[in-house]
Amino acid sequence: MGQRAAQREPAQLVRELYAAENNDKLEPSGSQDMAGIIYPGINRLDYDASFEGGYFPVHVESNNDPDLAAWLEDVIHILPVAQRPDGYSPLGIKNWKQTGSTAWAAQGGIAIRPSCRKTLRASVRQ
Repeated sequence: MGQRAAQREPAQLVRELYAAENNDKLEPSGSQDMAGIIYPGINRLDYDASFEGGYFPVHVESNNDPDLAAWLEDVIHILPVAQRPDGYSPLGIKNWKQTGSTAWAAQGGIAIRPSCRKTLRASVRQ
């Protein structure tokens, strides 16, 4: 009998879910959604093109603090969106430039890292 999901490494489960989701697809979806399903809490996913082709996070930092989750629920509002139209290809047009993506990633790192510290709640509400 196989191991239960809770007894296995989350990174392994992300890879398995990624493989199942993208089976026989020419344009696979990213692993971010799979990681969001598997890793509990609020997570920072670090990707690096030199690690497994950039398909999976090289590092995951998780925070399971209920106070932080409650604060995040107060400040982030999710809006419903329609399904993608038939024939839509998120990988069809790529306007990424190395300099732009590097700057974007650096800004994300600065913005996301404090979210894993409990002090953020106090500092933001001041």
